[in-house]
Amino acid sequence: MNNITNKRSHKNLWAALHAGVLLVITYLTWNIPMDLDDSGFWLKMVSTFKTAIAEPDTLPSDLLLINTCYDHTFIPVYSKTDKRTIIGQRSITDRRKLLTLLQALAHENNYRYVVCDIRFDNPQTNRTDSALFDLLSRMPRCCVPFSSSMESFPSKLSTVAATSEYSTNILNSDFLKYQYLSDSGESIALRMAGETDSINITRWGCLYRIGWKLCINSHIVDIETNVSNEISPNFTKNILHLGSDMLPIIEAGVENMFKDKIVMIGDCFEEDMHNTVSGKVSGLMIIYNAYKALVAKRNIPELWVWFFIFTVYYLLTLATLYHFEPHDLLRMLWLSDKPVLTFLFDWMGFKIFFTVIALTVYFMADLYIDSWICSSYFTAFGKIYLYIVSQNKHK
Repeated sequence: MNNITNKRSHKNLWAALHAGVLLVITYLTWNIPMDLDDSGFWLKMVSTFKTAIAEPDTLPSDLLLINTCYDHTFIPVYSKTDKRTIIGQRSITDRRKLLTLLQALAHENNYRYVVCDIRFDNPQTNRTDSALFDLLSRMPRCCVPFSSSMESFPSKLSTVAATSEYSTNILNSDFLKYQYLSDSGESIALRMAGETDSINITRWGCLYRIGWKLCINSHIVDIETNVSNEISPNFTKNILHLGSDMLPIIEAGVENMFKDKIVMIGDCFEEDMHNTVSGKVSGLMIIYNAYKALVAKRNIPELWVWFFIFTVYYLLTLATLYHFEPHDLLRMLWLSDKPVLTFLFDWMGFKIFFTVIALTVYFMADLYIDSWICSSYFTAFGKIYLYIVSQNKHK
């Protein structure tokens, strides 16, 4: 009797240790800046349900969106070998109009934050660019994007620059995870949260924390706010155009328009659009939702998430140690001498189970458990364990 009790205690202990190790590995995979399988199909289903109960195209009271995609001008492109030879033209945001807007923002200086999501690589040596970069470098609570793919970047803007990159995998080119902190530095959303709400992420090796709480650095951002249409359902203007809307307002001398607003300037309709599980979303909306998620600390898993996932791993490990596998549910005798079919049935059983678990966790906590990897692991784990047990019996 004592021997049986000891064996059960050992199995419970090994199951707990195994579940703890898997929980740590799960946390590490959450911080990989891309999904490891093509999980987009399932997440789109959940996101569609979330969108159905949300209010689309509702502009938050703290947000001011300024579109620049229709305010472009052409600049010459010079040969790399001969800087005096023009080989073409390149379209960029009209720097004069942008400078006028930023001068108005700097003059009032009552905005909450300014995101100028405009590429400033390959700067021109003219007075407008010089004045624009000098103003941006001096503006408080302001950020511009930087990417490692940029050929060159104005040194004046280094103090207000933050990264604007995201990763994909081979199977899925859609945006899924927003990486707050990378080797290139802070993201735009993290810079915003740090300067407006004093929220910072620190790294301890493979671990990330906000304060003393463990957090997720590569977070699946729930697109709760997606302002995609210029006119809202109640016929108010959601998005203002730089040239046709904002400049006349500035010339008219309207005051306090920027008061306590997060002013986001960039392309809202054309080039800076991304495929996400919530459909087409502009880069500005991704940044805003990532910022809001960080301020709300949604990238800090709640205690129930850790306990729930640990319990799932613990019970499945315990089931394996007691020689239970998914095909045992149906007690299909015809599978007993068909190891390939048994393996496939067990894998499908785990896949269905982990898909339900993954969607539940994603819906409740914006975290995704890789069902393909988990089902493959537990199927292989069960077969290897049974093989080791059978070999020990023959000794």
